[in-house]
Amino acid sequence: MSYQDEICALREKLRELEQTNQDLLADMNQLVGAAKVSKADQEKFRFIAQYWDQLPLVDLMCIAVRRKGKQASP
Repeated sequence: MSYQDEICALREKLRELEQTNQDLLADMNQLVGAAKVSKADQEKFRFIAQYWDQLPLVDLMCIAVRRKGKQASP
């Protein structure tokens, strides 16, 4: 595989990731809008959305898992 082929493949993967990123952001905004979310949590979601592109996906997954765990705790 030539460098040019690799670059094309990486660009395609980047486009896919950018679309996934936009889809996840839209889903998050929809969930926040549909749920009865406290003002404090709304501010947290707004903060995350503001810096969404700067947060690695792994960090976002960790945030989601921690929030899910807190909801499951008594």
